[in-house]
Amino acid sequence: MQERTRVFVIGDNIAEARRIGDLFSGSAGFAPVGFGTISAVPKFDPGSTDVVVIKTKSARSATTSPPEAVIATSLNRVPVLWLGPVPHDRELKTTDAVLPTDSTPAQIKAAVAALAAGLHVGPLSNGKQQPPDEFEFALLDPLTEREIEVLNQVAEGFSNPEIAKQLRVSRNTIKFHVSSIIGKLGASSRTEAVALGLKRGLIVV
Repeated sequence: MQERTRVFVIGDNIAEARRIGDLFSGSAGFAPVGFGTISAVPKFDPGSTDVVVIKTKSARSATTSPPEAVIATSLNRVPVLWLGPVPHDRELKTTDAVLPTDSTPAQIKAAVAALAAGLHVGPLSNGKQQPPDEFEFALLDPLTEREIEVLNQVAEGFSNPEIAKQLRVSRNTIKFHVSSIIGKLGASSRTEAVALGLKRGLIVV
């Protein structure tokens, strides 16, 4: 069975948090592990969370009552994807990323996959504001030779355990490679990663 990226979602209200969570519950490779609001975030185990997604409409709302979960993620170095403005009093970690509130589901999922894989996510505009319809994010580094090898195995329909056995590495190593591939290609799933790999000539047919 494919190991999934565990996502904890925080929103201005619980309905918004669950709406964002639905993006992941309906996608292979992701698993929402909890929901909360800026003013009332339930406790969660950072060791069971790969990425926290926080969506807020204003920087002020996120600074009124700093949620315990956000503090916990900072202390435990869990990557955070901010959808919308970041609180003025909160310093971004190098493992964090920021996307506009109107980012597409594919962009959001690809950013989460990239953060879970330990990749840097940043705007192509070098910090300058871009119109929402022109926004993209850059993923550093092209696919490595090993990642291309894994992508070709995925294209052949092999599962993570099967690929790990063939390449004589651990399942966690393959999970990392697959997450990295999905993030670098800007895909939202293994299937989309294969499709993009075919278009870019990365898969031998």
